[in-house]
Amino acid sequence: MHAVADYEPPLSDPVIIMGQAWHIGSKPLAKGVLGCAYQNGDEIWIPLIVAEKKGVGAVGRFLDSLSARCVIVDVVNPRLKEMLMRRGWKQFVGTEHECWRRT
Repeated sequence: MHAVADYEPPLSDPVIIMGQAWHIGSKPLAKGVLGCAYQNGDEIWIPLIVAEKKGVGAVGRFLDSLSARCVIVDVVNPRLKEMLMRRGWKQFVGTEHECWRRT
């Protein structure tokens, strides 16, 4: 079982398009990891995680460092799902989003 750490990535700035739709730009979340993170209530949702260089362990270290407030959202990459499961994250499927949380 992995201990829960306390790192919280920097939040991305939302971009408003025509006053209605919005998206979040990618930025460095940790050393070797790009993506985006935003505040959702009391949680920090992370819908995008990208390794700057594959196979060096940066994403694994990033996942291990995250606080319990961090939620990985809508994972589509099977390799990332396996990494989350190995680290004790649990998958929760809601009406709109699939969320991975530490338990």
